[in-house]
Amino acid sequence: MPRLLLLLFFCGLLTAAQAQQRLAAARQRSYLTKVFKLTEAQTRHLYEHGLGKIRPDFFAVPVDSFPTDSLRPRPLPLGYYLVAHTEGAQLVYWLRTETDRTLDVLDNQTDLALVVRDSLGVPRPDAQVAVGGRPVPYDAATHAYRLAGAGQAGLLAVTYGGYTTFHALMQTFSGERPARHFSWRGLRQRVLYGFPLGYVLRPTRRLVYDVRQARYIHTGPVGLVRSAFSPDVRAERRQQRDERWTSYLVFSQPRYRPTGDTLRLKARILRRDNGRLYRQPLTLWLAGSAAPKRLATLRPVRPGSYEYVLPLADTLGLRPDTYARVYLENQQGKTLADGHFRVEDYELDNAHY
Repeated sequence: MPRLLLLLFFCGLLTAAQAQQRLAAARQRSYLTKVFKLTEAQTRHLYEHGLGKIRPDFFAVPVDSFPTDSLRPRPLPLGYYLVAHTEGAQLVYWLRTETDRTLDVLDNQTDLALVVRDSLGVPRPDAQVAVGGRPVPYDAATHAYRLAGAGQAGLLAVTYGGYTTFHALMQTFSGERPARHFSWRGLRQRVLYGFPLGYVLRPTRRLVYDVRQARYIHTGPVGLVRSAFSPDVRAERRQQRDERWTSYLVFSQPRYRPTGDTLRLKARILRRDNGRLYRQPLTLWLAGSAAPKRLATLRPVRPGSYEYVLPLADTLGLRPDTYARVYLENQQGKTLADGHFRVEDYELDNAHY
């Protein structure tokens, strides 16, 4: 009899352990995710206080449900919704927005300025815009909603087309200037390196620093002296001069026929360090299947900008199914801008109307 009771006891333990294992491996998430419609007042409450301040009445109007494991929930009409499902004993929810408008905030570091656009990207001057309950008027001169001196964080409400959307504004700059505290060190720096002593002391300080770190310097007077004795320094100075300018060159289309098409190009060249625009004439070259051909000498149509139009013909020697290179050289033979296009004897598709 004691052996029978002991056997029944161990069988009970084994059954309980198996049940606990099945429970641990069971699904913890709900099979369906529910969608609840929010009113304008409820949406404003969530934007002002956060999702942590949600109330039970926010789940009063269910409008849709879909499998939780689905990656493509169904589209919904314009408005705000709470989407919720359960994970174990926890209720997981988030805010879903269906809108037909976008908001572009123009940061001028002072005022609140913004543009409201519809789903096609067209500005909407007929919207009602308010921040913190304060109306933001439309400024026809700047084609934007503008409120002078109101560049601060707040909740923005945009109303048109029968419903309101909310947008949280963040202040991206400090509204106050940092307080400046007097210090003898700061006073000394302003006296020594300000006007007029700074015109002499700043270059002197730079020269002293370069002399102390001469083995690492390849620019300025120290670099010039080192270049007389070191080919590596000369190469670095030459590379720096070659990379002084930055540019881009674009074509009117990515591919052209060898004959019959018209190549149009535009180029922009400016200094890499300070943005100064290039103003000197440049030589335009075309390198295709044959030797490079000199096409023209271009002068800027405006500072930093060059344009050229070239009807393609047999005399250029372009072959189909190859790439051609166009580049601009200065008077020293340095290439300042270049680009490639494909040469292809393509045919346009027939169009039917």
